[in-house]
Amino acid sequence: MRARSRALPLLLPPLLFACSNAVSPVADGAASDLATAPPDLRVLHDLSYPSAAVKGVVLDESGAPLPGAVVGACSATYCPIVDDGSDGSFLFPMLKLEPRIIKVGEDATKSPPWGEALAPVDLTTANVTVDVGALYVPHMTAGVMLSSLPKDTVQSVMVGDGLALTLRPADLQIPVGAEKEPLAARAVPSAHFPSTLAIAGEQVVAIWALMPFGTQGAQPIGVRAPVSLPVGTAVRFRSVSELDGTLSPPATGQVVADGAGAAAVTDANQGVTDLTWLVISK
Repeated sequence: MRARSRALPLLLPPLLFACSNAVSPVADGAASDLATAPPDLRVLHDLSYPSAAVKGVVLDESGAPLPGAVVGACSATYCPIVDDGSDGSFLFPMLKLEPRIIKVGEDATKSPPWGEALAPVDLTTANVTVDVGALYVPHMTAGVMLSSLPKDTVQSVMVGDGLALTLRPADLQIPVGAEKEPLAARAVPSAHFPSTLAIAGEQVVAIWALMPFGTQGAQPIGVRAPVSLPVGTAVRFRSVSELDGTLSPPATGQVVADGAGAAAVTDANQGVTDLTWLVISK
């Protein structure tokens, strides 16, 4: 499946996983998980580093399990994968301590297309099991085909669920294999925000899933997003790294009147450059 193979780009050859049956116990609740986990030679167990376990469940937007989903636990250096179970649950028994993005790749062949589901997690404590909770797979909007837009003109593009991006199509680098996908967005309900996504001293107020996931802009992409905040509220805009789940440096903005409602708008010369998940905070 193209979207998933692109979303999980750092897989290692199967021959490198020969040590995966040499698993040492993981304490603090993980041992019982390991005892029931099916063997999967695609999971890399690096016994030379302190490690932690990560578990969670893959659900669709309605909250129903999505069995058979391919889940990645990606860092900047490698990306082990597992299949979830019949109830949508998954387990990575041993992961090196470092920032990671736990994710299920987008699938443009579905109707409606499935966007990327993710949960960033910074593994810092050895011998524990981190429960990232539910990864809700967003059902993407129709979006807009970039081929239908003037290529060299800076323009405001409505990409779905009220989100407008100010960009020049020629400045976008689309991931290989996704050139024929629409540029689309889906507002993530607050109840589906990843429990592991937190910004010290700030409150996350809105998230949009974007596709093609991992599209990059050569120039900052301006954002105008509907929000339920008072006019004049200062806000910040960030993207989630597709490599390890870390957040980009913030772009500044404020809430302005927008018809009968309000919108969070990036300041002049501000914006995001990675179209993954857009996170707005105050």
